[in-house]
Amino acid sequence: AGGYHSAAVSATGRIYTWGRNFVGQLGTGQRIDDHAGENFQRLPTRVILKGSADSSEMAMRVGCGQCHTIVQTALRGDEPEVKKEPVNQAEPVQVAEKPKMAEEVPQAEVVVAAQEEQEKAQVKKQFLDLEVEVVSGHRLLASDKRGTSDPYCKLSIKEGRVKQKFKTKTISKTLNPYWNETFL
Repeated sequence: AGGYHSAAVSATGRIYTWGRNFVGQLGTGQRIDDHAGENFQRLPTRVILKGSADSSEMAMRVGCGQCHTIVQTALRGDEPEVKKEPVNQAEPVQVAEKPKMAEEVPQAEVVVAAQEEQEKAQVKKQFLDLEVEVVSGHRLLASDKRGTSDPYCKLSIKEGRVKQKFKTKTISKTLNPYWNETFL
């Protein structure tokens, strides 16, 4: 992320973005021209991110400069007062727009709850389902004297120590085979 947008990823894998639009307005409602004489931008202490898979909310303290974006703290907003806090009433944070100021802001501190661990496991499980469809091949190289071939397609997937192998059926005497096979 940089001078025109900021991004965050929730525990469930959803990506959130905010920042300047094409008319020069910041995601906080401030205009870039308001900061012309200053080296600092004032941003809300908390940006409430809504819309994750379980309808929970996450609050983050961010600083956005010309060449960098800094996440100061990331907390899961389980307390009702955090969820109801309007963004415009949050305490502003000043972050310099110069890249050297990035070293002076503390590193991100993330608090992970047991429920978030379960969500991460569910998201990881969803990504492990893979479906591969082998449709066809075109203009394959000939491998015999007659200018044809007996093509097939091999697929191997390695996850940890487990290796799965798949092979399509062999189509004889062609350079343009059509398989239309699906592997899970």
